[in-house]
Formats: sequence, structure tokens, C-alpha cells
Amino acid sequence: MQRNLLLKSIFSALIGVGCLVSNGVMAFDINEDVSMSGLVEAEAGYSTNASDIVTATVELGIDAKINDRVSSSVVFLHEEDSDAAFGVDVAVISLDLSGSGNLMFDMGQMYVPFGVFETNLVSDPLTLEIGEINESAVQVRYETGGLYGSLYTFNGDTQTNQDVVENYGFNLGYAQENLDLNLSYISSIGDADGFDAAGLGLDNADYVSAIGLSGVYSSGPVTMIAEYIRTAQFDQANIAFENGGAEITALNAELAYALSNNVTIAAAYQATEEADVLGLAESRLAMAVSTTIYDGAGLAIEYAKDSAYDESDSSTLTIQLAAEF
Repeated sequence: MQRNLLLKSIFSALIGVGCLVSNGVMAFDINEDVSMSGLVEAEAGYSTNASDIVTATVELGIDAKINDRVSSSVVFLHEEDSDAAFGVDVAVISLDLSGSGNLMFDMGQMYVPFGVFETNLVSDPLTLEIGEINESAVQVRYETGGLYGSLYTFNGDTQTNQDVVENYGFNLGYAQENLDLNLSYISSIGDADGFDAAGLGLDNADYVSAIGLSGVYSSGPVTMIAEYIRTAQFDQANIAFENGGAEITALNAELAYALSNNVTIAAAYQATEEADVLGLAESRLAMAVSTTIYDGAGLAIEYAKDSAYDESDSSTLTIQLAAEF
């Protein structure tokens, strides 16, 4: 009992004093300089051949403003349908090089800015399943007058020399209050999480680049989302399709309407080409209804019908309860 009280006292003292920075000690108000957020998503799913209840997402984020030029973000993540255990998902240090936030330097583990993956559905779009990439990287970001862009580099697994930082990418965009257009490029799409999850064994494979195009437009209660991902051709020995190497594409076209009673309805058409090796659907039709039931708590219901590359169909009904703070 005394040991527990001692540990609690030490922990409280550390919070009160602040944190050690560089060669000195900088005290800060934890309420003003450090913020925490969290998300829990629980889902019940009923498909053509199975049903399950899962804690789909547990996410805890910490954002710290060290000083006027330095900030840091850490996100811990658990996804029950993933092989990864609860652990660090994002850990980034950001430096404000301009002093105004226009020019930023980021270093750490992050989701590199390839693709946008916006959606009002419960399930992730097929574009995300192909293009999402989490790596330890270095990034420079710039933003001015609605124009934004970034350059980044990292040391991926799909390279002939794994001791050299030589994978790279960029994104360019234009954003206004109701419009966001984005173009992105990456030199090695084989480093995307979806390829790793499919167990394709692309370590030391040749680089295969990819581009992403996306647009999000809103007008009153209507939001329209369009995104397209396309890879260059893979070597047939790595990912084959029919009589050659695969050139994988993914499309998401979505329309959402926000009703006046805090209810949003959304419908989407998604499709892939030459992506059967990733275990993805060839096409998907999905509809979702979501609403806020209490402050910080939301309820969503989604129905999706997938068509596989072997022409078989499957349907899934998902009910999601989410809470964020």
C-alpha cells in the first residue's frame, strides 16, 4: 500500500514539475500544452457466411506543444482484426521552420501523405486497402493560400538495399472551404500496409510506383468524394495477373447527404482491377446511415455488397457504436 502511494506521489510530482527539455527544465501546464484524445469503435457484423462482434478500434492520442516552434504527437492503436498488438502507431516530432506554420519539418513514424481515403462509411474504402502506408519517415510540408504540398523519404522493405534510405514520395493539393483536390505519388507502393498484410513477400522486390488522385467537394448538406489509385506494373514473378504482371487500380466514388436531424446518409461505388491477390473485392456497393446519439457517441449502420474476382457475391451488415473524447 505504501509503495502504491509513493508511486502515485512521484507520478503527480512529475506532472506538476513538467518535462525535461534539452539542457534545461521547462515546466508547462498540462491542460494547455498537452492534450489527449481517444476513440473506441465496437462493431457487430453479419455477413453471408459468418457473424462476429469485435472491438474494431482502440486509439489513444497525445499532442504536446513543447514551445512555439516544436510540437510532438503520439498515437497508440489497437485493431482487433489486425495481427498487430496494441502499440505505437504514430510518433512524430514537428518543427515549425517558418515560425508561422507555413513550412514544417516532421520526423518519426507516420502515415505518409499518399492518398486521402475520405469516407462517410463504416468500412475503409478499397483505395485505403491498397494505398495506406505507415513508415518512419522524414517529411517537409508547405502551405500557403490554399495550396499545400509535401516531400518525404523513408527506408522501406521493398528495396534491393535495405540499408539505404531511398524510397520517396510527394503530394500536391489545393484546398478551400468546400473543395480539396489532391495529387500524390510514391516510388514504392509495395510498402503499403495492404501488401504486407496479404503476405506477398515483396521484400527486396523491385520498386513499383503509384499515383493517387482525389477530390472532396461539399455544398450545403451534400458531400461528394472521388479517389483513384493506380500502380505501375509489377514484375510477374512478384504479383501476376493472367499472363503478365499486375497493374493494380482502386476507385472510390461516394455521395453523402446530411439531414437536418443530425443524420448522414451515404452511398458509394468502389472497384479494383487486378487486385485479387490482395483479397479485395472487384466491386463494392455500400450504403450507410450514421448519427450522433449523445455528445461524443455515434451510431452507424452499413450494408455492403461485394463482388469477388471469381464472380461470387457476398453481403455484410455492420453496426458500429463509437465513442471519442
